[in-house]
Amino acid sequence: KFVIFPNGVNLERYAQKVERDPYRIIYCSSPDRGLHHLLSLWPDIKKAVPQASLYIFYNVQQWIDSIQNLANEGTQVITTERAWQVRDLLKATEGMDVHVPGPVGQWQLAQEQMKSSLMVYTCDPVDNFTEGFSIAILEAQAAGTPVITTDADAFPELWSETTVQIPRPIRGKEQIWVDTIQRLLTHKAEWMERSKKGKAKAKTLTWDKIGVGYVQWLQEAL
Repeated sequence: KFVIFPNGVNLERYAQKVERDPYRIIYCSSPDRGLHHLLSLWPDIKKAVPQASLYIFYNVQQWIDSIQNLANEGTQVITTERAWQVRDLLKATEGMDVHVPGPVGQWQLAQEQMKSSLMVYTCDPVDNFTEGFSIAILEAQAAGTPVITTDADAFPELWSETTVQIPRPIRGKEQIWVDTIQRLLTHKAEWMERSKKGKAKAKTLTWDKIGVGYVQWLQEAL
């Protein structure tokens, strides 16, 4: 018998009130999952919303260096091309309010998520069926930060009611992405509605509630 339990979130990390930057966008997933798309969009996002800033929380340089080390040994991996795209696009967007603070702990990440007004997750896995949940989306919703993402993998089943999902492919739909980001950053009524729905969803996926279900299953199984 197989039982699937979802991931969960510790809402204690999101209990503190943090001043939110109304134009701050966050990306806090693996860069190979689609960061190159967001960086490609960034010049147009800045034109549409000049106040916008982007914060990327991941050890991006370490990831690029690891790919470079493999390339030096003559090894190409499935994410090699994306690493070079991210590297080049980070250089191309220097001076455009793109910040890469690097990795932080979970409690600090929660603070950064709450400071942000939008999580833009241009999720486009290089290999299919590799994004079965997305803890980053759940955490953003716990922070009350609306999410714009794609219809990758399990996202339609899990997050269709609480995120804005733009169907893939991303290429050819760049203006849709820019317009949607601009709308969410500037239309506060929709922003508030999305924030409220996300928080409500996160409350159903706390570790306490998931733990109760797990214990009940164990008691029945044993």
